[in-house]
Amino acid sequence: MADRKILFWGICLVATLAAAPFFFAHFTGGFSAYAQALSRISAAHWAVILMSTVAFYLLDYLRFYSLLAIFDFKLPITVALKLTCVSYFVSSLTPSAELHLPAMVFLLVREGVAVGTATAVTITKSIYMTLWICAIALVSLELRGDVHVPEHLARHLPLYLLPMASLVAFLGLVVLFPRQIHAWAERRLTFVVKPVWQGKIIQGVDHAAQALSKIASSTHYMHLVCHAGSIAFVLMYGWIGYVICHGLGLAVPLGKAITVFSNGLMVAYLSPVPGSVGITEVMTNYLLDPALTNLGMAAVLTQRILCWYIVIVPGSLLLVSSLRGMSLRKALLGEKS
Repeated sequence: MADRKILFWGICLVATLAAAPFFFAHFTGGFSAYAQALSRISAAHWAVILMSTVAFYLLDYLRFYSLLAIFDFKLPITVALKLTCVSYFVSSLTPSAELHLPAMVFLLVREGVAVGTATAVTITKSIYMTLWICAIALVSLELRGDVHVPEHLARHLPLYLLPMASLVAFLGLVVLFPRQIHAWAERRLTFVVKPVWQGKIIQGVDHAAQALSKIASSTHYMHLVCHAGSIAFVLMYGWIGYVICHGLGLAVPLGKAITVFSNGLMVAYLSPVPGSVGITEVMTNYLLDPALTNLGMAAVLTQRILCWYIVIVPGSLLLVSSLRGMSLRKALLGEKS
């Protein structure tokens, strides 16, 4: 079963990477046309774009920091930026980004965070972020009459949002029934004698559930900071797209830019393609202008490079460096090397 899954991942990744150059050439007019479009952006625009991009990634640090602060753990900014880079890399490897959770837990455990806490923080951060992306994207889409989703997609929008609804429901159950989960874990642990790893997993599930419940019910001001950081993250993404569009000479109002790029971000988080490569660019360009102009694609692609692709290579190198001398299993189960 695992071999089939790895094969499926591999096929999806190879197909995505193979299709990317075709979509790039088709929708941007080729590398020379793309380079020519970028030459339109002034130095002043580039300065604003790059400063905004730095702020965009710092907001990811703020979201990690605020959730860990609820557990009295101060996350160094260097570690947070490492987490961010690795997160984008592993999320681009599989259609469902399922390597994101173990990778984040692995790195946080290396920094001294308990497995249950690391799991809870990673899950909560992802759910909060996706929830705010969907909320801002859908509300702004409803409020603006100049941005339209393709009709066949609009008809099935509730189906596309089902994974998000399932995650929220899961979080709600954990928050409502932490005592029951703890009681289940205690009952299971009385029967587990060997192997040891089974007991470790049951303890991890129990600790993660208690930590999730603590975060969701927390009145700590950092809980509010996490939500504020998530909202600012989406708005900053839209702002970067807005500045890029204006730098290229595309007259896009700020409100429309936030609607277009927040919905593009929703596609990036929910589409079943590794890294949502290609789908996000085409869909965002369609929302920008259904004519799918080359200049629009240049704007969308530039934003995706700055707010996703640029950290993939550093993320891969940082993960490989972290894995040297320690297996993922040992890190998650707290075993000595």
